[in-house]
Amino acid sequence: MHSAARRIPVGRVRGHRGTSGEITVIVPFGGAEFWVGLARVILDAADRPPAAHLVEQARAYRDRLVLKLRDVSDPNAAARLRGSFVQASAEDARDAARGRFHPALLIGLRAIGEGARALGRVSAVQRTAGPGLLVIEPEPGGREILLPAVPEFVGVVDEVAGTVEVRLPRGLLELGGVEDSSA
Repeated sequence: MHSAARRIPVGRVRGHRGTSGEITVIVPFGGAEFWVGLARVILDAADRPPAAHLVEQARAYRDRLVLKLRDVSDPNAAARLRGSFVQASAEDARDAARGRFHPALLIGLRAIGEGARALGRVSAVQRTAGPGLLVIEPEPGGREILLPAVPEFVGVVDEVAGTVEVRLPRGLLELGGVEDSSA
């Protein structure tokens, strides 16, 4: 795993379970079950450099991801990881996705609306009580768009072209007095 590779946030180590050194990771959005297929993770903590770890086992438990890392074999070692940020390379996240998308994988892609209309670039995913909102920074002359990160609105992702097709709910661009000239 290359340090220059794009990293996707998975969550943060909350604690540990059992005697084998399993760690529990709070997953803020996208659901813990999304990450069960990860083969590797990167743990990043303030007191040590980021380190890659192979995942022996992973399972979802409520809002948590429970990971057994190959090189963490006891509760003391697991406890030292508390507070670490858990990340995955974009490549490993895609492999774990198995045909699904995770909103964080869309950050940096150009958002394309109906009729190949350039809307802007996905700059962030805002955490909400629901699925999260894609923040689309506007093209010149446009305005920021907040779009629910759900399959009804997020279409084809073309990583080679660096684009994601989006379907805007009717009337979204008209909110706040801004007219959609393509309607």
